[in-house]
Amino acid sequence: MRAPRTLKITREGRYYLGFTIGVGLAATNTGNNLLYLILGLLLSLIIVSGLLSEAALRRLEVGRAPSGPCRAGEACVMGVTLHNGNRVLPSVGLVIDEMSAKEVSVAPGRCLRVPAGASVRASMRLTPHRRGEIFLAGLVVTTRYPFGIFAKSRRYEIPATLLAWPARASASMLVPDSGTEEAGPPVARRGGVEDLRGLRRFREGDETRLIHWRRSLRVGKELIVERDAPEGRRVRLELLPGGGDAFEEAISRVGSQAEDHLAVGDEVALVAPFGYSVPFGRGPGHRRQVLSALALVPSSNESLGEELLAGKDRRVERESLTRKVAAFFGGFGSSGRSSHEGAGHHDGGGEL
Repeated sequence: MRAPRTLKITREGRYYLGFTIGVGLAATNTGNNLLYLILGLLLSLIIVSGLLSEAALRRLEVGRAPSGPCRAGEACVMGVTLHNGNRVLPSVGLVIDEMSAKEVSVAPGRCLRVPAGASVRASMRLTPHRRGEIFLAGLVVTTRYPFGIFAKSRRYEIPATLLAWPARASASMLVPDSGTEEAGPPVARRGGVEDLRGLRRFREGDETRLIHWRRSLRVGKELIVERDAPEGRRVRLELLPGGGDAFEEAISRVGSQAEDHLAVGDEVALVAPFGYSVPFGRGPGHRRQVLSALALVPSSNESLGEELLAGKDRRVERESLTRKVAAFFGGFGSSGRSSHEGAGHHDGGGEL
């Protein structure tokens, strides 16, 4: 088990300790009282540094802020909340990093100051190396406060799972008019540029260029023009089972094609192996559903490995159960043989 706190000497701290040792040797050899006074000041600064750095981390509470999914190969923001439970002293010069992040690259977050009794939000930048679920074990908060002689760190066991969407495929990998197009019923939708649909009250977030000023001045209210959007297609994208780099490229290509179709208003369905298919739908929520399914779909090698491992576990369980049953009935057989042998010996004694 690792200690909750670790202490590391910084480069400046090595110079400081070397200078302190030199002053101590000079004071011992010369007996100069002024050198002893300087040595005492240098040693007292080391003690003060340890006390203040401990006060900065002792009552510091750390938590993860909710964050959305990331994309493989692209940096995303992971929020962190810091609360200083100390009533007097602030926490100063904090650096927040992941405890053990082998599958992501981390740009540590920094917080200059957390006032006493206050909460502050910081952020880190994580870049996943692959798609899928990535386990994060916890956070490490480090401070060099107050003099930069030592870097004291405190570990926080805060596990989390990061979902990484597939990487965006390059333009050369995309195939125009990809997918199987299916005929669907025409649906009139708002937000387009075609036939006039009507007028409605202006809401926050609407574009001012859509305001019908003449009618708005007449009724005394801001009205905007609504038009029908063009009818989208129904596109079915299929992902075949596979493994290796080719399978990962296929996932990236299908995900990028799905995003392109959804961006123009098409309905998209995903046909994926191992039960990760997604029915027809459109909009930002459906985009999130499709990309999440592509992030979680396993390769054939992973699925085969899980099946082999499950089969091995079942075989071990069957062998163990067989041994227990054989031992159980073997116990009955041995006890029966023992009683039979005992009875035969007694009968033989009677005959004698």
